[in-house]
Amino acid sequence: EGEAEALARLEDYLSDAKWVCGFEKPQTNPSAFVRPATTVLSPYLKFGCLSPRLFHKRLQQLYKAARGLHSKPPVSLRGQLLWREYFYTVCGATGVTAPHVHIGRALAFATIAHRIVLHLAPVIVVFVGIQ
Repeated sequence: EGEAEALARLEDYLSDAKWVCGFEKPQTNPSAFVRPATTVLSPYLKFGCLSPRLFHKRLQQLYKAARGLHSKPPVSLRGQLLWREYFYTVCGATGVTAPHVHIGRALAFATIAHRIVLHLAPVIVVFVGIQ
């Protein structure tokens, strides 16, 4: 049931190629309620109802069809997805399981994140299947 809902929501948002290609996270409206300014897919990704690889693959298909006329990471949907997966990978590697609870540890992590990017980048590349 969760997977079916996640896939339906994914297809709903990705059916609007103009919205996907123009998505820029800092420009989203947090008070948008009729149609949220983001995909609202995070819970489905978190609980395994939606594969981040599938999400990434579908984004890449849309971007390819747009022939480069789309927003770029880190503000694009792809950038947001990659950052999300990167952050979860780093949290797993550092033991920070709830950064909103462990603020001190999360802030300490943020100050050293740039040092470990090169070590974890191959993990993320393999995870999302980038060649």
